[in-house]
Amino acid sequence: MVVAAQQVRSRATEASIFDAASSLLREGGLDACTIPAIASRAGVAVGTVYRRFADKDELLSRVVLQFLDKSADAMVDLVGQLSNQSSTLVGFVERFIEQLILGYRAEPVFTAAIHKYGREHPSELFRTRYRAAVETAHRHVAAALVLYDEVNAAHSDPFEAARFAVFTAGLTLQGILIYGAASRSGPWDDQQLQSYITAMLVSFLSTPAPTATQPC
Repeated sequence: MVVAAQQVRSRATEASIFDAASSLLREGGLDACTIPAIASRAGVAVGTVYRRFADKDELLSRVVLQFLDKSADAMVDLVGQLSNQSSTLVGFVERFIEQLILGYRAEPVFTAAIHKYGREHPSELFRTRYRAAVETAHRHVAAALVLYDEVNAAHSDPFEAARFAVFTAGLTLQGILIYGAASRSGPWDDQQLQSYITAMLVSFLSTPAPTATQPC
């Protein structure tokens, strides 16, 4: 019983440290996630953090990967809901873009930190895991998009076209809402962004790609 109680306390302590790192990442990004700050937020000593995590990198890596895994699961649920609600390609894309905008607006600091950490991590293995997790979410959406006749009729490889569209939408919205000055002073409100990006994606997805010309 004593051992079991100690294990429960140990897991609770680890969870509090993990949650503290997550909350600091949401509030202040990567710069806010120092080990002393994490320990203070969790209500534990600095040494306690190091007894459970080898270093800050191990802790943040777990936070990032857990977030990405949960995001992929959430994307599965979202795609299912959108597919049930939208009988048209335009309707699906419009609602998908709406949800992306809401997500980026809700947690811009956290989203920026997650992707910066994943893209710039010194370990190629971790960067590969990061890219795979992001790609999984993209593939869920692409798989739903190819169910629409317009996408299949317009492209010789509908799935790759859909995957490119999802990637482009995410990158564009991240650039505008998270990394760019447009998030603070740009001319586009969320409704305009939703309308413009929906129009771009639907046009791309439903229009046959031009045949590449051979150089003379």
